[in-house]
Amino acid sequence: MKNQGGFLKTLIILAVIGFVGYYVIHDLNIFGFPVRRGIAGIPAPVLKPATGQITLEEIDGYRITADYMYSCDMRGLVVNERHFRESSVIDKLAPVSAILAWGTVAENNDKIDFGWQQPIRGALAWSAKGDAYDAIGGSAAIYQCCTDAYLIPANAALREDFRKIKQGDQLHLTGYLVDVWCQKSAGDGIGIGSGDLAKCIKGEGHDTDIYSVFYVTEIEWLK
Repeated sequence: MKNQGGFLKTLIILAVIGFVGYYVIHDLNIFGFPVRRGIAGIPAPVLKPATGQITLEEIDGYRITADYMYSCDMRGLVVNERHFRESSVIDKLAPVSAILAWGTVAENNDKIDFGWQQPIRGALAWSAKGDAYDAIGGSAAIYQCCTDAYLIPANAALREDFRKIKQGDQLHLTGYLVDVWCQKSAGDGIGIGSGDLAKCIKGEGHDTDIYSVFYVTEIEWLK
């Protein structure tokens, strides 16, 4: 009986250690591993038409201007992200590209393996299929409830913060959706423009509308 009691006690201790270990590693994610999370109740971004232009820092001889399209207040679940090595002017300007989800896509991200991919900058791809995927609306839900955002930091402190962005984070971002023009000399210019996120939120978006160029003035990590 004593041996049985000791064995049972050992099992209980191991179960408690396992539970605590899972919580620390998975829920707290202290090691920073990518996590496929699902979060219910994230609202759609709040967009308001904006006007004006800002001159950003000069990079590699390029004069960079950004035209405001919308002010943007966005909560989003990072379902995939890419950090760029900053080899090109665009990589230096927007060092992170993140797929941010809200609504039904964020809620079901842990239940449905969407197979998120960003093979190159500006190329969002997914491979989900099946009944659960169809039940939330399929590709129509993705066009309405996520964006592939080029994140432009408004200052050096935000640039450092961007290095910490990882899959599984819930972010609160504020700033502006912009169209950007990088001009070096006559005939040597590069433009990157936002899609139409307002159209997507209304459920009217398509492939080219899902991309956004986000000039971020504030970032906050949420639980």
